[in-house]
Amino acid sequence: MNQLIDIYCINEDIIQNLPNNSAPPQRNNYEELIIISAGAPKFVLDFKPLKFPVPVMLYASPGRIHQFVPDVETRGWSIRYQSELLPQTSFHFYENYANLSFYDLGVGNSLENIESLCKMISSVLRQSPPDMALVKHLLTALLSTAQYARRSQDQSLSQPKNPDLVILDFFLQLLEENYKGINPVEFYANKMYMSVRNLNRLSHLFFQQSISSIIETRRLVEARKLLTNTNMTVAEIGYSLGYIEKSYFTRVFHKKTGYTPTSFRVIMQGVFP
Repeated sequence: MNQLIDIYCINEDIIQNLPNNSAPPQRNNYEELIIISAGAPKFVLDFKPLKFPVPVMLYASPGRIHQFVPDVETRGWSIRYQSELLPQTSFHFYENYANLSFYDLGVGNSLENIESLCKMISSVLRQSPPDMALVKHLLTALLSTAQYARRSQDQSLSQPKNPDLVILDFFLQLLEENYKGINPVEFYANKMYMSVRNLNRLSHLFFQQSISSIIETRRLVEARKLLTNTNMTVAEIGYSLGYIEKSYFTRVFHKKTGYTPTSFRVIMQGVFP
C-alpha cells in the first residue's frame, strides 16, 4: 500500500490475475472498503463467512483477519486507507461491537453515488501530485453515503443526529479508554449520569445485545490482536485485559470465537508465519 490510500477497480482483468481467483487471508494495518456492484463473492471475517446482499460495501478494520473470494462475475472497487487519513470516523468502533461489517447499497442511488465517488478518488490519485485534501473529502462523502443508506433502511437510525446514537457514541469512547480495566456496567452508567437500565436499552436498540456483552466483546477484540501480534503468554494477555484466571479467560474466548486462545494463535501463525 502506497502512502495513505490506494484504490483499484475490481474487473475481469483483476480477477483473472488472482491466484485461483481468490486473495489469501489478510491481516491489514489499514482500513479496507470493498464495494461490490455485481457478482456473488464470498467474504470471510475472522474465519467466519459473512452473509450480505449485493450491491454492498464491505468493511474490515485494522487487525481483523479477512479474505475476499470473488466469482467471475464480481465487479466493484477496493479502497485501502490508513486510519490517520480519517481519524474522526467511527466505522471501526461499530464494526467491533455489532454485525456492521457491511453496508447494503440497494437503496435509492447509493451504489451509483459511491461508484462515482470511487472514480473521482481514482482520478485525483492519478494526478501528480494528488490533492489529498480533496481525496479526504471524497472518501468522507463515500462513507457518509453508505451510512445514509443504512439509516434509510433502519427506522431506528432515521435521524442523522439521533440523540440516542450520540449517547451510545459517548459510551463507546469511554469503553475505548477503559476496557482493559475490570469495570462493571455501573461504572459506565455513572460516568454518563444515566441508569444501567437505560444504557442497556440503547445497547439492545442498536446492537441487539447487552452492555456487558459489548464490554466483553471489546476486550476479546484486543485479545485477538495480542495473540496474533505479540509473544505474550495466554495468561499474560488475559491478565492485561482484566481476566485474573487463565481458565476463565479461555472459556470466555472460546465461547465468543469458537477457538481457545492457544488454538487461535496456532491458526494465526499458520496463516501469517
